[in-house]
Amino acid sequence: MRHAWLQFHRRKWHLLTDTENGPIRTWADRDLALTQLADEGWSIEGPHPKKLDDPAGLGPAFHGYALTRIVQ
Repeated sequence: MRHAWLQFHRRKWHLLTDTENGPIRTWADRDLALTQLADEGWSIEGPHPKKLDDPAGLGPAFHGYALTRIVQ
């Protein structure tokens, strides 16, 4: 089983996996990233955190999606 994380950072979505040292792919559009990853067989859970707090009006500090895929 492979694990990955899709993280929003500096206006882009970065795919981080358990086998690479840095982001292996990036997208500007979240929906495109999620669609492509689902089409590739990734199971997607999220967003994390479920509730994106923004008490200061600056935007959520951190959020992303957990991904898993069975490799045969």
